[in-house]
Amino acid sequence: MRLFATALPLFTACSLPLLTQTALADKINPIAGEHAQSYIEHVFVTVPRHRLKQDTALAISVLAGQDLDNHKASNLGETLQFIPGLASASFGPGVGQPVIRGQQGPRVLSLQNSTASADAASISGDHAVSVEPLLAEKIEIIRGPASLLYGSGAIGGVVNVIDKRVPVALPKKSTLKGEVRHNSVNDGNTAILAFDSGIKTQNGGWAFHVNAIDRSSNNTDTPTFMRNEDIANELENTQSDAESFTLGASYLTDDSYIGFAYSQIDNLYGIPIGAHEHGHEEEEGHDEEEEEEGHEDEEEETVSIDLQQKRYDVRADVHAPFAYAEKIRWFLTHTDYMHAELEGDEIGTTWSNQTTENRVELLHEQIKGWHGAVGFQMKRSSLEAIGEESYLPQTDTSSQGIFILEDKHIHQFKFELGARVERTTLDAQGQANDKVFTSHNFSASSLYTFSDQARLGVAYSHSERAPVTEELFSNAGNSVGSYVEHVATGTIEVGDRNLNTERSNNIDVSFSFNLANTEGYITIFNNQFSDYIYLAETGLEQDEVEVLQYQQTGADFNGVEVELKYRLNPNRYTGQTTFTVFGDSIRGELDTNQDIPRLAPQKIGFKIDYTQPMFNIHTAVMHGFDAKENGNVNTDNFSRVDVALNITPFKQKDNVIFVQVNNLTDALIRNNTSFLRDIAPEPGRAVKAGIRFSL
Repeated sequence: MRLFATALPLFTACSLPLLTQTALADKINPIAGEHAQSYIEHVFVTVPRHRLKQDTALAISVLAGQDLDNHKASNLGETLQFIPGLASASFGPGVGQPVIRGQQGPRVLSLQNSTASADAASISGDHAVSVEPLLAEKIEIIRGPASLLYGSGAIGGVVNVIDKRVPVALPKKSTLKGEVRHNSVNDGNTAILAFDSGIKTQNGGWAFHVNAIDRSSNNTDTPTFMRNEDIANELENTQSDAESFTLGASYLTDDSYIGFAYSQIDNLYGIPIGAHEHGHEEEEGHDEEEEEEGHEDEEEETVSIDLQQKRYDVRADVHAPFAYAEKIRWFLTHTDYMHAELEGDEIGTTWSNQTTENRVELLHEQIKGWHGAVGFQMKRSSLEAIGEESYLPQTDTSSQGIFILEDKHIHQFKFELGARVERTTLDAQGQANDKVFTSHNFSASSLYTFSDQARLGVAYSHSERAPVTEELFSNAGNSVGSYVEHVATGTIEVGDRNLNTERSNNIDVSFSFNLANTEGYITIFNNQFSDYIYLAETGLEQDEVEVLQYQQTGADFNGVEVELKYRLNPNRYTGQTTFTVFGDSIRGELDTNQDIPRLAPQKIGFKIDYTQPMFNIHTAVMHGFDAKENGNVNTDNFSRVDVALNITPFKQKDNVIFVQVNNLTDALIRNNTSFLRDIAPEPGRAVKAGIRFSL
């Protein structure tokens, strides 16, 4: 792998000189005013037992603080694309689905505060994830073994977006925070307000949270490119208009709480012109004038998605409810999701998904050296698509799962074991019998600590995933001549109700170190699938549209992920400079010797952050290599440069004036993970300016 050959020397060159330094794990950071180890670590909360990121062999990442602020975008995929192993599956600016180690769609689970986002994003590439990253406090990403905690569908990984919708602590004072920003690339405007307050009582208190966001934009500018033999420099019909709000309240005692939240998202966004082209047969008797008018009408037809989701959350933590129980965590979520696909002003197809999820985790005290959590999860959803482009029957899906995750220290080793059993039932309208699958998942990992500064981790997992609705029932009961096209992909997809459970075996080997001013990791992974579900060519066509069939075969994914951070000049007078090198390489191949389609290209990059008490300067450069499939180049290499200036003119650090420039060089970037890579390149140079304030 080219990136492995590139990244390993970089890792070695950066690391070896630093190993000669004295390891000062408790050195005070003059800028942050706290211990260096605390300064560079995050408490990882997605796994039930909260722990430092470095205290596990699991492949995890955390995006928080200034780093999150510098990369926040209007969609989740774009926010995460600078993290090793992650990419964005765009479908125009309105959609950015996260991709983890080459996996996307139903193999990646997007969570909002540890329960599913419960939308229709996994069904189709043009459906947005109904999560608002601009409101995130932090985002946690799980790759590999620990993903079994959240369901068999998380065979690729988990993205957990954490916000304050359900307050978990009583605020010391009432605060009003806000942000306004403008984006030049699409004439976009965003306004955010969040209010937190509390009322103390004799035995605890009430905490309240309210937030609201309003954002709108016009067509997105791009570098000059060719589309359908025409020169273009903007993506037509990519305007958007989104609003959301959240109301939350919790009652808290000294060691427990119960909270509630209601949120609503309304998001209207356009799909780039050319993404939803319909084949129309010419009718006899049309004269040239009528034909020309017909073509003009067809060219002017626009497709937009009008999305709405209502979400209800209940959360509770009860500390030490009985003997040997350290804590019980309860999550109950109900979502009512709907989106209409508008063709001009007419509704073409309406999608709806109503989901209820109930999850309980019991964290127990140490038993013979083992400490961890057990739990169960129940989920029920009803997916329906009504309209002329509906290729799926109404399907009710229910699942019940039990899981366990345990860890134990033995001298310099830390062992982690996990298991999950899940039963999934799919009841599709018009199908004679329900489809029932039982999946078994387990994981084992070991972390060997050489010293406080160096660790070697090995993690293994066996994962199983039940086929989802579209894989089983697409165009169920139809045949050539009556198939319904999936216009987002420009193909006809045919399901197979005889598909088996998808299985994979994943192994990660990682080395990480953490010196006084340096930290880094390198992870090598291999993920072997049996019964990998994919769309195979059939050689058939309907009205010149290719017919694809869901089939199963073996598949092999392997890759490497690297990140190194080196802090220079930790001095209150000269400021602190942090230099980060990162990169990844992911390859995937079917047993038929075909490359997995739409994999993210190999990438390598660096970041430089210079921080003074009054300002922060951030620079990020990412180079993506040519993306090749089956010996052919799909997308050319690119280099993207982002810069940001954050000024804090007052003592209150939450008051910030910021200017960000994304894609500074206005590079033409075609995203290989996108179905629209040929007709909709990524946005051009974007200047974002705004203020964040706290009162």
